[in-house]
Amino acid sequence: MAVASFPSGTIKRTMRLMTSSSLTQFVKQLSREGLLLRVGEPVQADLELAEIARQLAARHDGAVLFEQVADSELPVLANALASEATIVRLLGVGSYDEFAARFEMLDTHRQRRGWIERLKSAPPVESLLEQFAPKSVKVGACQQVVLLGRDVNLHRLPIPRAWPAESRRAIHGARLVYARPRGGGRAETNAVGIVASENQLALVDSAEQHIFAALRAAGERGERLPVAVVLGGDPLANVLARLAEFHVFGDLDIESLCGLLRETPQELVAGRTQPVEVPAEAELVLEGVVDPDTPAVASGVFAAASGHYHERVECPVMQVTAITRRKDAIFPYVGGDGRSHEAAALRELAARMLLADLKRTTPEIVDLAFLPRAGHNQGLVVAIDKSYAGQGRKVAGAVWAHDGLMRVGMITVVDRHVPVRDTKEVMFCVAANVRPAGDLFRQQGPSDPLSGCGLEKWGLDATAKWPGEAQIAWPQELSADRRVQREIAARWGALGLPPVGE
Repeated sequence: MAVASFPSGTIKRTMRLMTSSSLTQFVKQLSREGLLLRVGEPVQADLELAEIARQLAARHDGAVLFEQVADSELPVLANALASEATIVRLLGVGSYDEFAARFEMLDTHRQRRGWIERLKSAPPVESLLEQFAPKSVKVGACQQVVLLGRDVNLHRLPIPRAWPAESRRAIHGARLVYARPRGGGRAETNAVGIVASENQLALVDSAEQHIFAALRAAGERGERLPVAVVLGGDPLANVLARLAEFHVFGDLDIESLCGLLRETPQELVAGRTQPVEVPAEAELVLEGVVDPDTPAVASGVFAAASGHYHERVECPVMQVTAITRRKDAIFPYVGGDGRSHEAAALRELAARMLLADLKRTTPEIVDLAFLPRAGHNQGLVVAIDKSYAGQGRKVAGAVWAHDGLMRVGMITVVDRHVPVRDTKEVMFCVAANVRPAGDLFRQQGPSDPLSGCGLEKWGLDATAKWPGEAQIAWPQELSADRRVQREIAARWGALGLPPVGE
């Protein structure tokens, strides 16, 4: 393949990421760096595995490999996305901010619309994506073992049941591959697959209803919808797919973007029983078909991204026609609970990337963070450089206008000096600065269908009040003398005091 030559300092050189290209390689990397715990004793996929993973995520910045899971021959990897320590290694960067900065540069390049700017710049990102678009191969590691017909049995896979009130075992963190409506090519989305029988999955759709849209289009053509559930594969592509839920990449194709970042195209292989292409390096693939004429099934109770149990009736049924996998496959487990450490770690990365996007249209935004233990779209804190009355409401409206944040249920706006990730400081501002009559406001708009909030959203203006916002001169918040703080810090040891943190 001919690859364009780029001048020094352009997108290609700056964006390149050197990371493990398969889950198996990533496990070896984590093991070398002391970020992998191994559990050699047998564990149960029913409740036990997920509970161990949750407790470890709270105590250990690393992943855990369950080498023996009852009633299955596959090991299970958990907590691979549960901390910044593992995610930055997966991305091949030093920090979340470094990764966000690379994409800020890429997105800035995409904003160049004038013909003079385009002539002066490197090739447009879209043309780079075309150069690194995925390529088809005849053989893939994901098909080293192929199970067909009566050998298809989802109950033999180590799919966990994570919470006691869940009705069935469920797959979270997988990618669903299908054909776009009306000949739009290959598409991917994140979906939850609930085990309905040994060869059926109930598919819980995303908030944007991608699966139902594709299914309706297939029904209009009188066709069934070929699909594939992909687990594992390139860890970078999996993270990009999760971040795509926040619309940080616009309409960029995930596989092509991953190819650009690696400077090598992703390899796709044709399914064994369905006309869909899947990542050749995936750990495990469930191929199947969804028939628009097949009645939807009840999902039963499952753990939703809101952090609550949810029962959903409208679930299309995927008839699994094949299970293919690597001969040494590792089953990747991701907690579906929106309050999990995996969800919180990925939300934090998304927040860093969304910040740069929002500052282009709303430059007074200084920082933002999702509430660490809230559900997927339940709470966001935004710090602003306030310069006029009513600015808090204005910024909240701008945040809700962003496609990736339009479903956030509550936004709290604070002043620029407030550390948005410090819940205690944020709650102080809420208690000290919010006047219920004027600073608590509502807005109608799209919501997370699993949140139970309907179209109602709430905003809190927790900034210090300016003239016109309050009937009194707003009191100044207490703050220490910086000069004295510096002098004490320099003399701390000489005063015979213990080191800070002890």
